[in-house]
Amino acid sequence: MSGPPTVQRTGGAGWAAWLMLWLLVTPASLLAAAAEGQPAASGDTALHEKGGEIAIATQPLATPVGLLAEVMRRDCILARDLAELHLRVSFHPFANGPEISALVRQGTIDVSMAGDTPVLVLATQADIRVVALAKLGGASVVTWARHDRIQDLAGQRVGVPLGTTAHFGLLLGLAAAGMQADDITIVPMPVADLPRAMTQGQIEAFSAWEPTPTAFLAAHPDAAAIHRFLNASYLFFRRSLLQDRPEAATRIMASYLRALRWLGGQDRHLSQAAQWTQAAADAFSGRAGASVDQIAAVTRSDLLRFGSRPLIPQGDREPGGRLAKAFAFLRGQGLIAAGASWDRVAASLDTELATAVLADPDRYRLEAFDYTDGAELP
Repeated sequence: MSGPPTVQRTGGAGWAAWLMLWLLVTPASLLAAAAEGQPAASGDTALHEKGGEIAIATQPLATPVGLLAEVMRRDCILARDLAELHLRVSFHPFANGPEISALVRQGTIDVSMAGDTPVLVLATQADIRVVALAKLGGASVVTWARHDRIQDLAGQRVGVPLGTTAHFGLLLGLAAAGMQADDITIVPMPVADLPRAMTQGQIEAFSAWEPTPTAFLAAHPDAAAIHRFLNASYLFFRRSLLQDRPEAATRIMASYLRALRWLGGQDRHLSQAAQWTQAAADAFSGRAGASVDQIAAVTRSDLLRFGSRPLIPQGDREPGGRLAKAFAFLRGQGLIAAGASWDRVAASLDTELATAVLADPDRYRLEAFDYTDGAELP
């Protein structure tokens, strides 16, 4: 990154309008550039040609969703199942959910995992089906220990990837403290750049998903998390994939559920997956990040604790549930369009596919494991 990041002062309706325009019309290839002020480096622009390939978007810098993708990437059973259907799957890395959402809207990405904020926004803009939980855990606002509470950040520069769960959590923390977004100066930047920006004094705090907070706090005893917030991630499909290639979608769902069982089966499986994830994350960001042990610990707490049945709870799907409340908050903050309907979002939350696969574990070989130790399957 050349020079300090662009500083965007938040404020009122102008900020909300700018953010919505940015989320709705910016091409995915430029989303990272919007955060950094330079050409984008994340993602893979040589995506699949429609017909024989199903494109899955990954987030190497997000745990546990990046780890799940690394396991699925190596699933030989999935590869063979799709080959029987004359299909193959490809995996494409991105920095965050909003980048992925732009390509889902274009019809280029078929399957992904992302945090609750980009998924809620996308469900108002595209025809998707959100089929399973991929994370239920914490994210954090991190600053130096001289600050005891989020109110101490008034007037300070705070780094955050815009339109993400980390952005949502920051706004939640501000609201809980009786503050507004324009009480701080938001510095838009990719999650990979947040730790360096903190240590170089470009920002006084950052909001991020795991494992970035865990890794930073372990490396800097003089730092502290002054606000922690619950966030979830989800596995979702474009509805057209479910309609046009239902058997392929079912096999991908089976691969996801198989990965959960494999990870929870033995500690050495989780350790191996954490090694794959660390290598993918470091290669994507171009710098060392979280350790294998940190990635494994976050995965235990945020994924494996809800076992091998990652169904979206019924309460979360109801009008007064957690997701409806998050939707209302995001709409009030301008991150979701004022005219967007919760009913459309609720209709996208569909556990039927996961339930059907879980009901027939023998047919879908949920207890059979065959993973390559090396790179992605050919």
